[in-house]
Amino acid sequence: MKNLKANSVNLAGNIAQVNIQNGQHGPFGSVSIAADDGYYKKGQNGQQGEWIDRTHFIEVNMNSKSLQSLKQTLNIGDQLSIEGKLVVEKWQDSQTSQNRNATKVECLKIVGHIPKSVIDAAKQAGVIQTGQNQNQSQASQPQRNGSNGYMNAPVGNQNRAPNRSQGNGYQQQGYQQ
Repeated sequence: MKNLKANSVNLAGNIAQVNIQNGQHGPFGSVSIAADDGYYKKGQNGQQGEWIDRTHFIEVNMNSKSLQSLKQTLNIGDQLSIEGKLVVEKWQDSQTSQNRNATKVECLKIVGHIPKSVIDAAKQAGVIQTGQNQNQSQASQPQRNGSNGYMNAPVGNQNRAPNRSQGNGYQQQGYQQ
């Protein structure tokens, strides 16, 4: 019998932290993605249920190959969808000399990127509805009540090759090597 092996991660959410730097071979670094994992908890004994928000902050390592597909820089609040794999980083704590490890995601491909400015403009135009402005016909359905109401916006495939004459945007933002 053949062993089955797979290490694949699909992750989408809002960028909570950006740590991108320029290196000899292009930009690299990490982003933290806030992945919403809410659920509807049924009420008991005839009481109404409620929406429970859970948000997980997942560290994603980005290499120059994955970042070169972007036309714009990554900023806090942008939506990002990636394909990647799980990796375990191991080190020894310099203060306690204890062995430590952390499970992270290594980005292999950026599937979609929507800048926060585009999301905000779509909200203003009424294209994206948040929990605060949904109409009454939807009021009987379970609703999200957090600030992540736009997490359900479609993430289009926007990983087109950047215009090489403009660079990838990170040099223009003043990131140092």
